[in-house]
Amino acid sequence: MTIMIVASNVTGAFAQVSDTNLEYLKLLNDTFKNNINDISSYDTNSGNKWEIAIDGTIAKDRDEAMKFLQGVYSVVPFFNSLTIKSSRGNYKASLENLSKYENQKVIEIARTWLDEVITKDMDDLEKIRAIHDKIVNETTYDDSSGDEAHSPAGVALEQKAVCDGYSRMFGIMLTMIDIPVIQVTSGAMDHAFNLVYIDGQWLLVDVTYNDPIVENGQVLRHDYFLISPASSSKHKYDTSDKGLTLEDYIEIGNYIYKDKIA
Repeated sequence: MTIMIVASNVTGAFAQVSDTNLEYLKLLNDTFKNNINDISSYDTNSGNKWEIAIDGTIAKDRDEAMKFLQGVYSVVPFFNSLTIKSSRGNYKASLENLSKYENQKVIEIARTWLDEVITKDMDDLEKIRAIHDKIVNETTYDDSSGDEAHSPAGVALEQKAVCDGYSRMFGIMLTMIDIPVIQVTSGAMDHAFNLVYIDGQWLLVDVTYNDPIVENGQVLRHDYFLISPASSSKHKYDTSDKGLTLEDYIEIGNYIYKDKIA
């Protein structure tokens, strides 16, 4: 399966709403959400491809390429590789799933976990907390498992992951119950976490930091659960010359969920 998006000349960060980059991200996110019950059709592990025709400005400028990469990772939780190639002056970004597991396996586990922890009488806050707690209780932080650690499959199928795996599984499960969520990738921290839209604002959730490594077994915390994204002294966002800023991420979230966020 190939997704081709006609690109125009684009410069600047994703925070500029006029940028076509935001339309790239919205289409990718919409495709993921609309096909979440049968994501196998879009699984590179199964021989399919996600490809985006992009403007040369993104491909030739390292800072723009990094912003584009961060933007894609913020809205599509399965891919952990993005390659930009050129052919006769045309540029194409290819997204790949490097996990040995097919994406549909992750969706099946996510659906099972949702059935276990979500009830009809819960409000959004209770649902978010239940999903957060489930991921923490099922997962051990482990950076020794290669690509799987950076994949939601690390959480769902191997129960060990790093921040990429935690934040992506969290994003998948919230998407499945229609709660707006994006992933933040901070080069300044070498870390990934999430922003969730609830009660009219974007709030920070860091599932990884709420699952600290300890000697005496599993610990579940809520120190970084639905807090103001600028209030944590531990969390740093990239500057505009290095990547996407906090303002960029909020602008991405507002744009891709503009039909849901009035």
